[in-house]
Amino acid sequence: MNLSRSSSSGGSSHTGLWIVAGLVVVLLVLHQDNWFWTDGRLVFGFIPIGLFWHACLSVGASLTWFLATKIAWPVEQEFEARVAPGSHVDAATSEKEAGQ
Repeated sequence: MNLSRSSSSGGSSHTGLWIVAGLVVVLLVLHQDNWFWTDGRLVFGFIPIGLFWHACLSVGASLTWFLATKIAWPVEQEFEARVAPGSHVDAATSEKEAGQ
């Protein structure tokens, strides 16, 4: 079973980095919500619109972080570190297997 990504996905990884960076910039701009500072409207009859806006931004930030871990996380490096001969993880695994 091959757990590493194919060599053709190298370009899409850089595209994913730009997508995540763009989403972070959009969230930073949207966080500056000067337009809701004096607005007294309520959403669902009890949540001030400014608080609702920030709750939506929090959901957007969590989705952006999820995408960052799925798209831009360096899986190849992590996988290679785990299976590299003589690595700390490999030595710990072999000691555990020898004890069983």
